[in-house]
Amino acid sequence: MFADNFIVSENTCAKQATEFKVALNQLDSVHWEFAFANGTLVATKTGISTKYTFVNPGKYNIKATIYSGNYSQILTNVIQVEALPNFT
Repeated sequence: MFADNFIVSENTCAKQATEFKVALNQLDSVHWEFAFANGTLVATKTGISTKYTFVNPGKYNIKATIYSGNYSQILTNVIQVEALPNFT
């Protein structure tokens, strides 16, 4: 069993690509689901690492189903996507 903090995200600003990866080795594949805080599915992706661009700031649920051999596990995380800084 793995802890949920194995989902790593970088650059969590709206309108910019956020990179996601699972901080574990020897994975065969990962199925990603991105959803609004209310559970409404926004997108799905497949890959050990992936990128997704959130249109709006807010909280999002991230779900990664990891596969290794005959084993699978669901990891979850909630991220806060921030608005792009306004440098004027």
